[in-house]
Amino acid sequence: MTCTCKKFDLEKLPCEHALRAVGEIRENKFYDCCSPFYSAEYWRLAYAESVYPIPSQSDWEIPDEIREVVVLPPDLKEQRKRGRPRNNRYRSSGELPKWKHKCTKCGEEGHNQKKCPQHMFERRGEQEPRPATQP
Repeated sequence: MTCTCKKFDLEKLPCEHALRAVGEIRENKFYDCCSPFYSAEYWRLAYAESVYPIPSQSDWEIPDEIREVVVLPPDLKEQRKRGRPRNNRYRSSGELPKWKHKCTKCGEEGHNQKKCPQHMFERRGEQEPRPATQP
């Protein structure tokens, strides 16, 4: 059993979508879809043996070769990248942008007023070329 939301793949518990499908197909046999690790029997087996608490740190027996190892914290200056951290995520190649450019002069999408093909000659102080007339 699998679903596009991947909840079952991760937790081995059916998601809302799967429960709805199971209710219609299998006549409400929801427990058959759950992993047996969530059953009371498995929980009892997991805690069947005694679980002992960790002794006090002064009672620990640490070998000398471990005791001699010096562990330093990571150097954060080397890990950080230069410049301002990026806040936006990188979009995938198939993902469309959230907004499209819209020209404030002509109202068309796909460009802004700086690149507007209809008003390009106004910015240069030129007159728009007239179409050639046929004699």
